[in-house]
Amino acid sequence: NLSLPIDENAPWNGGVQAYWLAEGAPLTESKSKLGMASMKLNKLGALVKITDELLEDTVALESYVKAMAPEAIMHKLNGAILSGDGVGKPTGILNSGFKIQVAAEGGQAADTVVAKNVIKMFSKMLPAARANSVWYINAAVEEQLRLMKDDLGNFIYLAPGSQLNQSLYGTLLGRPVVSLLGSMPALGDEGDIILADLSYVYSITKVAGIKQAVSAHLYFERDIQAFKWTMRVDAQCPFKAPVTTEFGAYQMSGIVTLAAR
Repeated sequence: NLSLPIDENAPWNGGVQAYWLAEGAPLTESKSKLGMASMKLNKLGALVKITDELLEDTVALESYVKAMAPEAIMHKLNGAILSGDGVGKPTGILNSGFKIQVAAEGGQAADTVVAKNVIKMFSKMLPAARANSVWYINAAVEEQLRLMKDDLGNFIYLAPGSQLNQSLYGTLLGRPVVSLLGSMPALGDEGDIILADLSYVYSITKVAGIKQAVSAHLYFERDIQAFKWTMRVDAQCPFKAPVTTEFGAYQMSGIVTLAAR
């Protein structure tokens, strides 16, 4: 287990504070109120059995399996970082208390993402997190982004390779858009579009990373070789609630989602 100190207090609601001082006056003491986040390594693994005959008769099969198994492990890990329930696996950002969910617009059609959604989502992103924030979307969302305009008729999505955006990724309100085939919830479900600064997600991994082992003895009598990969990892956003502005009680976060439509 690993315990981490977490300071969730802004200067206006506790923790370390500063005060104006008269000349020669003593400083007023403040004390940081730290919380604790506990992380525990969880085990993730893959086992592939291949007959000796198949290994002998199929060119590069072993190399193929050795390349694909770590990819399968990373897919499973990415899914847990997104929506894991924390039971024997990481706690995903969709289950984080730090997350803010933006409501759909009144009368909004099912399975749609509209300009007001993303403008409101962006307004909920912490100012300090905006420079590092990224839009993560289900691939089905991108088609709607290409046609998206604000109330003034301005396009707010710049497609990759367009005149004003020569990068590999589209940009939405100036932030990169990463389209994902796997792990993302379906179009219309919460999580089909997420604005997040993943530096708010803490992770620990066993130093060895993904470990690989091969055994010809486990299924020796059947001429089968067993290929095994394991990894020990945990991840979570340790912050328990959104940040509230000093005046007006407006809530903001480094993880923002759109409610189901």
